[in-house]
Amino acid sequence: MDEVNANQLNTNDNGTSPDPREEHSSSALFVFQQSLSDSQQENIPHYQLNSPLCVSQQYEKEFFDYFHMNYFGELEHEGLFLASVRTIRTKPFEIRRHLSSCYSETNDKDNEQLLRAIIRTQDNNYDVSGIINIKNEENILQFLLDKTELSSICYVKLVHDIKANEKILEFDKYNDEQLSNKVGIVYQQLNQSNEIEILSNNEISIEMENFLNLISELVQLKNFNKYR
Repeated sequence: MDEVNANQLNTNDNGTSPDPREEHSSSALFVFQQSLSDSQQENIPHYQLNSPLCVSQQYEKEFFDYFHMNYFGELEHEGLFLASVRTIRTKPFEIRRHLSSCYSETNDKDNEQLLRAIIRTQDNNYDVSGIINIKNEENILQFLLDKTELSSICYVKLVHDIKANEKILEFDKYNDEQLSNKVGIVYQQLNQSNEIEILSNNEISIEMENFLNLISELVQLKNFNKYR
C-alpha cells in the first residue's frame, strides 16, 4: 500500500518534547505511520459491528402517510415494545415480489395479505414482512413477532391517540440520532505534509473505501465535496 493507513492526532499535553519523527511535517496535527506489511494484515482480526436498526426513515416513508395500526405492550423476555403494522394491498400473484422465496405457503390464497411491521424494543428495532391469512387477524402481531424470534406477548394494547403517528415518528428520529454518531476521518496520502494538500484529496484508495464502508455509512458533508 502506498497510502498511509491512519492519521494520529497529537494530544500530548504533558510538556514533553515532540517525537523527532514528527518534525518533518509542517502540521503538528498529522503524523505519518508505517504501512502494515502483508503478514501483519493477515493477522488483523475481523469484527462484526452490531447496532440497533435505525427505523425513522422507513416509518416516515412506508407507514406515516398510510393507514396502519400502532400497538404497545410487553414481551416475556424483551420487556416493553412498540409496533407499527401495515397491511399492503396487492394482488396475490404480486405478493411474492415483495418478499424473498422463503415464505410459508397457504391453501387460501384469496385471503392472503402482505404485512409490513416495524417493531421497537428496548434493545433493538426490527423491520419485518410476511404473508398471513386475514381470517386469523387476532394472530397477526404474534405472527410478526415470531418472524423476528422475539418472545411471547404478555399484554398488548392498541394505540388510540390521534397524533400517534407524529409522536412515533418524533420518537424514532430521536432514537436514531442517539444511535447515529457522525465521525470525520481525514485521508492523508504519502508525501502529503500540509493541511491544504490533505484536505484537497479528490480520490481515496480502494483500501480506504472498503474500510469506510465496513465501519459506517458514508455521508456527504454540506458544501464540501472533498474527502474528509
